Amino acid sequence: MVKIQENRLSNGLIVAALVLVSVVAIVPLLAVVAISITPYGEVIRNGGYVFLPREVSFDSYSQILGHPAIRQALVVTTFVTVVGTVVNMVLTTLAAYPLCRHHDLPARRGLTLAFLFTFVFSAGIVPTFLVVQATGLVDTVWAMIIPNAISVFNVLIMKTFFDGLPTEIIEAARIDGASEGLILLRIILPLSIPVMLTLGLFYAVSHW
Repeated sequence: MVKIQENRLSNGLIVAALVLVSVVAIVPLLAVVAISITPYGEVIRNGGYVFLPREVSFDSYSQILGHPAIRQALVVTTFVTVVGTVVNMVLTTLAAYPLCRHHDLPARRGLTLAFLFTFVFSAGIVPTFLVVQATGLVDTVWAMIIPNAISVFNVLIMKTFFDGLPTEIIEAARIDGASEGLILLRIILPLSIPVMLTLGLFYAVSHW
């Protein structure tokens, strides 16, 4: 009985702490949204802080979206995020599958160590710029996509997830005559939706 009461107390404290953290994180966001839909004069009169606007106005949004540079920036950002994430996920998947334990790739361990080596000793900003300059990607959107087309860290995460999938299912598919591409598309990827969504979110946020 005492343990139950202690557990309830500890759970209550944890919930209270989480609620407090949530309030601290959400209130500033709500304040920003409230200010964005409040007329400029009212914001000035209230010292720059508005939580409940008396009048709703979308003039700020119309001014921002009406600026050509802002519209172009939104288009470029959306393009880089969508295309970059798709390229990242395709290359990460194609790199992780041959390295997992379900694939009999020669020198698989050596290639994994090579990936780890590049992860520890990654290129800096200057070498990356020199590569971008040498490939003629300067002042193009592809300079923000191709140099970051694959992340070794995410490849290792996906490889580890692939290693945890049941071997029996993959061996049964091979016995039935399924090719490696079919196994990847029909078996591996449907079972890997959680890691795919997680890494996709990582890539999308990094591009954005």
